[in-house]
Amino acid sequence: MCVPRLLMRILLLLAVAFGTPLQAQVFERFGIREGLPSEVVNDVALGPDGLLWVATDGGLARYDGHGFTVWSHHPDDLSTLPSSRIFAVAPAAGEVWVGTVEGLARLDLRTGASHHIGAMPTSRVEDIVADADGTLWVGYRGAGLWRYRPARDEATLVPFARDGVPYRGRIISLAAHDGAVWAALGTASDQSAVVCRVDPVRLACADTHLGEDWRLLEDAGQAVLLHTDPDTGSSHLDWLNAGERWVLSPSVNAEEAFRSILRTSPDQ
Repeated sequence: MCVPRLLMRILLLLAVAFGTPLQAQVFERFGIREGLPSEVVNDVALGPDGLLWVATDGGLARYDGHGFTVWSHHPDDLSTLPSSRIFAVAPAAGEVWVGTVEGLARLDLRTGASHHIGAMPTSRVEDIVADADGTLWVGYRGAGLWRYRPARDEATLVPFARDGVPYRGRIISLAAHDGAVWAALGTASDQSAVVCRVDPVRLACADTHLGEDWRLLEDAGQAVLLHTDPDTGSSHLDWLNAGERWVLSPSVNAEEAFRSILRTSPDQ
């Protein structure tokens, strides 16, 4: 998942989505001076305790409202992350699942140690989402979509096809909703995607193929669909779990503006 380079810009996008005048907003910028390991931000997520996790090109950071705690890779310490280039983060109770350029890792918050998941591909992770059962769904840049069951240390490649051809290309983004997993399929060089609903039982792309006028975003693991009408240029966001729709201002170029959405509560 790709998000804007600065956390301040993420907040700006939220302001645009709500249609609130930007001059009325107050933004706080977080960068290297404030303790962020890199200003190239690839993913953000809220943990069960309400703390903010930030995946960057320089490591994994946790913000507690006062400052950042950072985890990174150290070549001489096998208990650290497999890489400091972090592209996805999925916090859970007592642990954090971390998607790096070298594959999937689990960070144990009780010990501070990181464990590389050897059952999964050792390649760049694009996104991670957990379903209601705690099963992880992990999308890779060039290795397709995988299901991982932590209790069994069991990894399975999802063998669905795109246009009738077995697909092991790039998974741009993932989200979970109503017993299914949504996946946006693309290529390493093309940001456009076909969005489909993955049946977790059959491990196949179900009957929903929304086409390249749609994009898949994630709000705390929930699926948000962004649709831009190619004829009028108008756009809207649909929260599938809440049945909520935001119609965007015609002045907003949604294709360029939105990368990720994170709300601290459903009422905001």
